[in-house]
Amino acid sequence: MKLKIALAVVLLVSGCRASEPQTPEETGSMPYGKWEFAFFTPRALNAVVTYAAIIDSGNVVYRFRMLDGTPGDPDTVETWNNLVRMHAELNKARHPPVAMMICWDSIIDKKTYETQIIFKPSLREIMLTPTGKDRKGETALV
Repeated sequence: MKLKIALAVVLLVSGCRASEPQTPEETGSMPYGKWEFAFFTPRALNAVVTYAAIIDSGNVVYRFRMLDGTPGDPDTVETWNNLVRMHAELNKARHPPVAMMICWDSIIDKKTYETQIIFKPSLREIMLTPTGKDRKGETALV
């Protein structure tokens, strides 16, 4: 009887955990590693991004309290410059984004703002489809 109770306790204790929590890297698959995001400001309209949160398509929530810098782009005047490309060290996520919230401080008017972005499902499909090209636009080697 004592053996049965001991076995039952061992089974209960070891079987109570469903599984280890998954990290963002372990959930789902992408045709590449993590995707990066970066912020920049137009010339003469300086701001600092202080917080960003992302909910991705794998239902993983990312909170970024320490972000890459928010540089100004001298070529962004009157209209957004679509040619800006920046590498991120800290701002990375595993799956395509569903929603993003950004808190940023305006240096000009000394106010804090919150911006929310909802991404279309078509963007997630584009991010999940390999292009066959590398960052330089050349055919990627597999």
